[in-house]
Amino acid sequence: FYHGPGVTAVVSPDGGRIASVAENRFRFAAADEVEAYERLVVVWDRATGDRVRAVRVPHAPARRPLFSPDGALLAVGYGRAEGAAGVAVFDVATGELRTDVGGRPTAPHLHGFTPGGDALLFTDGASGPLVRRDLTAGELARRWEWLEGPSMEAVDSARIEA
Repeated sequence: FYHGPGVTAVVSPDGGRIASVAENRFRFAAADEVEAYERLVVVWDRATGDRVRAVRVPHAPARRPLFSPDGALLAVGYGRAEGAAGVAVFDVATGELRTDVGGRPTAPHLHGFTPGGDALLFTDGASGPLVRRDLTAGELARRWEWLEGPSMEAVDSARIEA
């Protein structure tokens, strides 16, 4: 498969699919072409190399694709600017946008799905609080703040407030 320069690709848990995103490294493309290219997420058949599906995130660039444990969902971080960054979660079989957690302060870093695939863990940027987003209810389930100091261990904010 080929998606272009600056590619990030991940393999689905069953090994049958690959999802790729790319940031445009070409300096001579028009701004609208760069925007369209950087919003693109492509799902490939690993065995044949054929394109299975292509979807677009709300704002460029698409970043850090991540399959759910059962491979049914694909989460993709997106955006650069405050308010134009977020996480889009797509149904892999249909390409339907299932969840859009937009309006984030900076480009999210995706850390993983819960084992059942019903929640997603991410941070806003490299140093934002760790967030657990419930995908079934469509709401924030938990937020952990970082401890001050060199350890950078996450602390459950619910326990601190109790």
